[in-house]
Amino acid sequence: MKLLLRLMSILCPNKKIRKEIRAGLRMEKYKKTNAIDVPKHLQKYVWLDIRGKNNRIKIGSVSFGATKQLHIVINGSDNEVVIDDGVHIRSLAITIGESGASPKAHHTRVHIGEKCTFAKTSIFTSHSNTEIEIGARCMFSSNVYIRHTDSHPIYELNGKHHINHVEKLKIGDHVWVGIGVNILKNVQIADDCILGAHAVIAKSFSEAHCAIAGNPAKIIRRGITWNPEHTVDFIENKRYSTDVSELK
Repeated sequence: MKLLLRLMSILCPNKKIRKEIRAGLRMEKYKKTNAIDVPKHLQKYVWLDIRGKNNRIKIGSVSFGATKQLHIVINGSDNEVVIDDGVHIRSLAITIGESGASPKAHHTRVHIGEKCTFAKTSIFTSHSNTEIEIGARCMFSSNVYIRHTDSHPIYELNGKHHINHVEKLKIGDHVWVGIGVNILKNVQIADDCILGAHAVIAKSFSEAHCAIAGNPAKIIRRGITWNPEHTVDFIENKRYSTDVSELK
């Protein structure tokens, strides 16, 4: 049966069917040494590249936009990627561990909370024993990079130990990440914040309800919130009011 499917994945004239068969074969290959839990009807949209064992991938009931791209690359063992229900993805790439002959990453976790949306986002770490956590109901625009690593160690000139340790990166609930934002290692963002277009987030912000922008990023306004449900009225330049308590 597997041989027949392999032949069909090459010879079938229908490109869509070929893609679905290849995705299924790839899933079955990785399931031999890893725990893969992806709904069957979504497997054709999920591209996996796993070089290790005992990794766990769990994808809930998610939906896909026009481009339908979810890439998960793991170079190492005992890592975990969890995407909760209600997430909407146009394009999302998650990479744990450097490619090629570089040291592998182990015991690292990436968790995406429910009802997040991704236009085009890349999440990357090359480190073992770390975590990237994204809260619920976050909205990520295009060309967003979350880079939880410096890739190379940095030392004090007169010291022996490196100073750029990697710990945990956390984005709170209901955070809007604008176009072209770069989020760097160890950053923690409080709930209900807005990260302005092309901001470089190199430090943590513990205060909720803030607009954060610039390079380097800083708080530019406090006491704000946001709501994607009013997009139509906003674009039509209508003036309207709302009960802010209903947005929380």
